[in-house]
Amino acid sequence: MSEIVMVVHGRSVIPFDGASYAELRSNGVTSTRIDLDTFATVADLKKLNVKYVDFYEDVFVPHMGRIHDMWVTTPSHKFKANRSVILMETVNKSVQASAIEKLPKAKENLERFMRRWGMSCEVTSSDSYGKHRLHIKYWISETRFPVVPVSSKFEQEPKEHIIDFGFARVVVKCHRAPIHIAEFQVKCGTTYKVIHKTRCLPAQIDATSFLNLLLKASK
Repeated sequence: MSEIVMVVHGRSVIPFDGASYAELRSNGVTSTRIDLDTFATVADLKKLNVKYVDFYEDVFVPHMGRIHDMWVTTPSHKFKANRSVILMETVNKSVQASAIEKLPKAKENLERFMRRWGMSCEVTSSDSYGKHRLHIKYWISETRFPVVPVSSKFEQEPKEHIIDFGFARVVVKCHRAPIHIAEFQVKCGTTYKVIHKTRCLPAQIDATSFLNLLLKASK
């Protein structure tokens, strides 16, 4: 089995790249952000080959380093990034126009980065007396899920998972948007009838105790 690289971000894990996400999907895991404890149980149950890396050290810092090198080409350019704020500014009003053109590109780059890793942000830019400033405050979003690139063949796979309980079953339909639909069905002859349907965010699904039960039963 191929190695799956997962990025630990807070109490959740996110696929590091498209290859890792594709491997997850082939094992029935479709969410792009999963509770760390739940995923550990799933990985143990499915015997996944998982490598964990840290979001801040292995993703954020290297990316910010590239932004820093692009922006800080002169002493008049300042750059700061920490776990909640990113700041780019000029401290000299005589900065060349060609350098200022880098700010919109940096803004687009950073906004893509936030979308990729499922974060929300507030972007503030200013131009006062010839001095330019770009301020980004960011945080982990509860509703914006990471956008992980994946090949088209996986996009075409049915996003439906079934848990059978004899003459009843639970059907979970996973959408591209961060909304899941769960149907509770009972068997009527050779077909199933939906008796209840609900919607929820992936973060609202807690299957840890159920997965632990399956894990114990399989040993």
